[in-house]
Amino acid sequence: MHKLFRFIPAVLLLFALAACTSGTTSSNSSSCPASRANLKFYVITHGQASDPFWSVVKKGVDQAAHDMCVTAIYESPTGATFDVVAMAHLIDTAVAAHPAGLVVSIPDPNALSPSIKAAVAAGIPVISINSGSDVAKSLGVLVHVGQTEEQAGIGGGVKMGAAGVHHALCVNQEVGNAALELRC
Repeated sequence: MHKLFRFIPAVLLLFALAACTSGTTSSNSSSCPASRANLKFYVITHGQASDPFWSVVKKGVDQAAHDMCVTAIYESPTGATFDVVAMAHLIDTAVAAHPAGLVVSIPDPNALSPSIKAAVAAGIPVISINSGSDVAKSLGVLVHVGQTEEQAGIGGGVKMGAAGVHHALCVNQEVGNAALELRC
């Protein structure tokens, strides 16, 4: 799973190249192209940056933003519980800011599709990460970076079977997360 985060700089590069304009004159540093100085991207996930998994994502986002000379704002619902309503509000707020691009996880397509489709309709390039591989295309997302959840669950089951496991328990710590339901 951590291999996924090696692609975040490439994802932001796609946004930066797609959104570059010649009218920008300021830059984030002397080695940064002036055309990227005012580019702002939002990365909105269902997991908080304090989580061990999502902290790796945030670190990758921060490094990619630095490397690409753009601004990236990582946001997620506050609190310790899974909250797609709050996530949808974060996406809507990001869309209202007219960013150069948006990266989202899609743990609950039903709850998040209106917000994601609104971003696409506003002309904002959207990339999905982690969850949502099965619905990304139908929502207008440019590309999904992640695994097919059901196939990941099958792969885990095959490996457990090869290791001699006959009974297993799948724990879903985020009830309502369609990706985890597919994995289980």
